[in-house]
Amino acid sequence: MLGAIATVWADFLQGRLEVAIAVGTSLVAISILASISGSAVPFLFSYLCLDPALMSSPFITTAVDVVSKRFDLLQFGVGNFKFMKRVISH
Repeated sequence: MLGAIATVWADFLQGRLEVAIAVGTSLVAISILASISGSAVPFLFSYLCLDPALMSSPFITTAVDVVSKRFDLLQFGVGNFKFMKRVISH
């Protein structure tokens, strides 16, 4: 739901559908990644006999931030490539 709202809002602000779709897709992917890692990593640390509460928070935050930035760069690169392709062809 939040991804759809972000897509509509980004399209309203930018007027470029490619960028708006990149923003919405990125938000959905990052939310899914955070949910999965937030529920799976504590089990992994528990299996390794480490305190899941102490280890999970910094690890999950750092991992999600790093991966989300990479995904954002990829999505915006694809969106800009499609936009430039459309501009050059006209």
